[in-house]
Amino acid sequence: MGEETKGADPQLLAGVRVLVLFGGGRLFGQERGNLEVFRNLTQLGLRARFITSSRFGHREIQPELDRLGFEWTTAPFGYHWGRYIFGRYFYYIFFNVYGVVATSWRLLREVRSWKPTHLYIMNWMFYTYAAPTIWLLSLPLIYRAGDELPLHTPFHRLVTRSLLRRIDSMVCISKQIREHCIQAGMPKDRTKVIYNYPPQRAVLPAPSQPRIPEGAVVVTYVGQISKRKGVEVLIEAVGRMIKGGRNLVLWVIGEPAWDDGFLDEMKRRTSEAGLSERICFFGYVQNVLSILERSDIHVCPSLEVEALSNVVLEAKLCGKPSVVFPTGGLPELIEHEVDGYICHEQTVEALVEGIEFFLRDEARRRAAGLAAKESLEQRFGLRRFRAAWSEVFAETPLVKDEKQYA
Repeated sequence: MGEETKGADPQLLAGVRVLVLFGGGRLFGQERGNLEVFRNLTQLGLRARFITSSRFGHREIQPELDRLGFEWTTAPFGYHWGRYIFGRYFYYIFFNVYGVVATSWRLLREVRSWKPTHLYIMNWMFYTYAAPTIWLLSLPLIYRAGDELPLHTPFHRLVTRSLLRRIDSMVCISKQIREHCIQAGMPKDRTKVIYNYPPQRAVLPAPSQPRIPEGAVVVTYVGQISKRKGVEVLIEAVGRMIKGGRNLVLWVIGEPAWDDGFLDEMKRRTSEAGLSERICFFGYVQNVLSILERSDIHVCPSLEVEALSNVVLEAKLCGKPSVVFPTGGLPELIEHEVDGYICHEQTVEALVEGIEFFLRDEARRRAAGLAAKESLEQRFGLRRFRAAWSEVFAETPLVKDEKQYA
């Protein structure tokens, strides 16, 4: 009996029915983290049904829900609420207004027919498209905060205040996110921190890997290919080290969120610097664990506020130390110079220093890998994850008002 079922009551959450607003189109870390919550809780008797985007859900979300055996339906939702809809793409506002009306209506119909005990949201934007019905209902609302709440415009602040007033229980994926949400106005006694557990991925064949020069150390990045994720800083840091005589290779795993030309620019620079045999771009890889298992050092050099990183936890699962920038919740995952390295600043020089810490001492690197694997179970183990999430649903008062289903 594995850790997934050992000591767990399979009927602990029997009778809990959760309707989940899941309106995105891509399967990034936030989406995988939320699916891992429900994959585990369904093994304790909870039932979940997802409302996905009829515009974008077919790309990656709905196939993954099918793979995991979840129920789902669709609603229009809409596009991101940004300044662009008041300019060139002004007509998007009509799609968004329709999305609010149609998604709210779909949610109301689902509540009446499926009779959930809880509503669940993991993104403020999904809330905007169902807010009229959410406020109409008295069902408890669970919100998983995987990012900072938007407060940069009067519209976003208005939506955020509305959302915070309606939330019954907020689960934050890091202490940093919890502090941000409290400062934004969320009552402290309705918040708690639950760190992620590495999401289960489909078991697929390992991707082909390029030849590794004899004795080379493999440094791996997994994530979105964008400037804000620190990819440019990473490539410059590794390029300097290689030109300085260091025997290492860099594997870059992922693809851009938007086709803005950044990835092509990084490939061009790498080629012009004569580093194409040492810096390899894999593109999207489903079997990420096979890449991490062959790696020696994992890096997460995010320049933006990173609430958490599933890949750091996956690196721990594979027994690999992570070098991270000191942003958001990333330092909460690492014990500095024990199971990873927290750079002192977000610069090329600091990243070189962090990679060098493990690069120049193989014994230190191996010891850190063992410590990383141990820390996953001791600090972020599956039993802890399940128990904490079970409490969220078990302790949220249920509203026994059958009129909301009428």
